[in-house]
Amino acid sequence: MKGEIMKTRKIIPAIITLIAILFFSCTKDRMGAAMMVKMTDGSAVTFTTHADAYQAVNVEITGVEINYEGTTDAWVALPVHAGIYNLIDIQNDITTVLADHSSIRAGKVSQMRMILGDHNTLVTGNGTFDLKVPSGAETGLKINLDTEIKPGKTVTITIDFNSEKSVVDEGNNSFLLKPYLELKAVDQY
Repeated sequence: MKGEIMKTRKIIPAIITLIAILFFSCTKDRMGAAMMVKMTDGSAVTFTTHADAYQAVNVEITGVEINYEGTTDAWVALPVHAGIYNLIDIQNDITTVLADHSSIRAGKVSQMRMILGDHNTLVTGNGTFDLKVPSGAETGLKINLDTEIKPGKTVTITIDFNSEKSVVDEGNNSFLLKPYLELKAVDQY
């Protein structure tokens, strides 16, 4: 009888340890993460005295979404600071926050997309002009991330929305906005 009690005393701690390991590993897999999305304009557009120089390149951001690897049709919307952003104001290593510490699940994020609104304008010394966005941009401007987001971590994504490469002058005061986006930085801490 004493032998059985001794075996039981050895087995019970082993079972408890095994249950604890399984519980904490499952909890870690479900543990969330956070994401911050920033935007900057790394172009070289500068203020000049010429009438046709860009004074403002205003883009309306209405949404930012991410897509996890293996889920091509399941976009996850981040709570975004929707609004009209003047890209000229965020040049020279200045950034603006589009989504601030949004809670997301851990996992591999394959893509991000930025959704633009209809209120996009170019301001020059000659006036304010609508920036027409090609129809393909209506579904969002996609950027490949291929980033593994670890549980309990915060990922900061910085996107370069290059105004100089994005504005196309068609002549006769007609302009297109063909957004040129680059992934500038991915930091995880």
